Amino acid sequence: MASVAVLLPVYNAERYLDIALQSILGQSYSDFTLCIIDDGSTDSSRKIVLDYAAQDSRILFRSRENRGLVSTLNELAAMTASEYLIRMDADDICETRRCEELVRFMEANPDCVACGSEVLLIDPFGRPIRKMGSLQTHDNIDAAHLAGAGGAIIHPASIIRTSVFTAIGGYCEDYMHAEDLDLFLRLAEQGRLANLPLTLLQYRQHFNSVGYAHRVLQRNSTYKALQHAYMRRNIRRTVDYNPEDAHPITKRVVFLKWAWWALSSGYRSTARHYALKALAKNVCSFDSWKLFICVIRGY
Repeated sequence: MASVAVLLPVYNAERYLDIALQSILGQSYSDFTLCIIDDGSTDSSRKIVLDYAAQDSRILFRSRENRGLVSTLNELAAMTASEYLIRMDADDICETRRCEELVRFMEANPDCVACGSEVLLIDPFGRPIRKMGSLQTHDNIDAAHLAGAGGAIIHPASIIRTSVFTAIGGYCEDYMHAEDLDLFLRLAEQGRLANLPLTLLQYRQHFNSVGYAHRVLQRNSTYKALQHAYMRRNIRRTVDYNPEDAHPITKRVVFLKWAWWALSSGYRSTARHYALKALAKNVCSFDSWKLFICVIRGY
């Protein structure tokens, strides 16, 4: 069997950590090392991991002061000498066959340097919102990345070939909160990217997620990563947005987005929930009432 390291950075993750760990440790593909670093948590995360580590020898755990996500990811990748790195976040949930399906694909496709899968977006309470990760071919995925579109490969849903990850120098500190986009752009210059047409991860959305809590910095880092990718590849293109246009996103806008996504995906209960929350944020808003009416009608 191929050697696998599952990389799990932890920072103040007590709310969801238990179910995340259960979903990883219950995988059908059991021959892996679960590498966990507690990056200076101030909640009960460290104790939760220690309790699991005492019961499962596959867990390799370190706890230290806070150094940030990028440094933690690179440290996690260096903890074992494995053929593959599988990413996981402490607030997500793996489907039972996730590792098995990803490893099988990589073993059968030696030209593939990284692979993701479809994911089901869920809200903070586990309600379904929509699926993402539908692009499957290298050309489509890479084109989306070059356009600055996040989520062509969902970072915590990915598997990466360790030899290539090491050869390109791992994650780069220069692109904070867009380190995954930069990594996939550089990986694509070494080999093929793919997504499996299988829903293998429940990808949790909440207001502490990077895309919401650090949106401005993420967009600025995206801008830099794209500029540097264009230069490496001799692409004559300008980034089609200005990082100064980035601004924090409000809860009402997020509620609207989640409701529309859920409605278009057939998750009417989730859509009703967030339509009401958006309306409560601004009862005089035309777009909130439009959404509410559509949710009541069901389309």
